Amino acid sequence: MIIVIFSVQIGKMIAASAGRKATIDNVVNAEQSKSTPVSTIKIIDPVDGYAEVADDHYIMKVQVDPGSTVLINSNDFSDLVSADGMLEASVNLPSEGVNDIYITVSAPNRSLVRQSVSIKRLPTNVADIASGTGEQTNNTPDQSQSEDEYIRKAWDIPYDQLIKYPRVYQNKIGLFLGQIEGLSIQNGISIFYLKLSSSDKLYIEYQGMLSPWKDGDNIKLYGEVDGTYDTLPRVKARYVYDQ
Repeated sequence: MIIVIFSVQIGKMIAASAGRKATIDNVVNAEQSKSTPVSTIKIIDPVDGYAEVADDHYIMKVQVDPGSTVLINSNDFSDLVSADGMLEASVNLPSEGVNDIYITVSAPNRSLVRQSVSIKRLPTNVADIASGTGEQTNNTPDQSQSEDEYIRKAWDIPYDQLIKYPRVYQNKIGLFLGQIEGLSIQNGISIFYLKLSSSDKLYIEYQGMLSPWKDGDNIKLYGEVDGTYDTLPRVKARYVYDQ
């Protein structure tokens, strides 16, 4: 008796309608790529993908899917994505001229997406000319400016950004809302903590008597960021109002 043994290797192949053969893996991957939506990314600021600034940093605003992983020039900003998917991130501009910023976003159950923007950092001499002799940059306090001018220059500075990038916000005018805590008067200066809605705190100094406010009152204040005090961001308040 002669026994003939055939060796047959069955690969993961299927025949397409036109007679072509394709591996099952490739077909599955192709189908998955078709069915998987891409992650959401909307550049809010700079609105046209380009801006020119005099500073060595730029505050980008990006809308993504909640829970997304967001890398900006390989730096992970995912922890700063809010519950509604909004991200405000301070991006360093290391050199004068055009700086290309790359944003990579990956949301759960969505495919990765990338976009880029260009921020031009103006040379120092050009920035000085643009701002005018003796004038201040847009967010730098000026003792001679009116109350209205001062308030218009205020930023709504996120606490997590202030903690993470203290140098970026140094001397910047900010708007802060919270509750007075531990109010005292020392050498004619009102000193207290401002307890924010997040339960984080700022150390506040206000030149003069903080009347008629007291501990527990909710206020809003405008002031300049001035380093830290005992690890807390310190703010020199200029104007205080009822919240």
